[in-house]
Amino acid sequence: MGISYRFQEGKVLVNHNKFLGYTKDEQGQLIIEPEEAEVVRRIYREFLDGKSPYKIASNLQKDGIITGAGGSKWYDSTVIGILKNVKYMGDALLPKTYTVDFLTKNV
Repeated sequence: MGISYRFQEGKVLVNHNKFLGYTKDEQGQLIIEPEEAEVVRRIYREFLDGKSPYKIASNLQKDGIITGAGGSKWYDSTVIGILKNVKYMGDALLPKTYTVDFLTKNV
């Protein structure tokens, strides 16, 4: 009920721990992390220039850029995840699923 109420109020919870380019302030609002945001822009820019996700990941790793999870190894699946993430376009499509019956887990 609480989650549904927050959605109705327009308050969306976004896990920012592995969300490259963003962090939260004292009030819990998402704020842009400038250095990480530049990495996200670079990923989109290189993709639009025709580079494959594998090549983008290779370049990021070669340049020593840290992932959103704090690792040094970049995977093409990580780049694809960033490119497909609607939150980078300013949308938070939530809830994506709705459980009708929590006991039987019917969706």
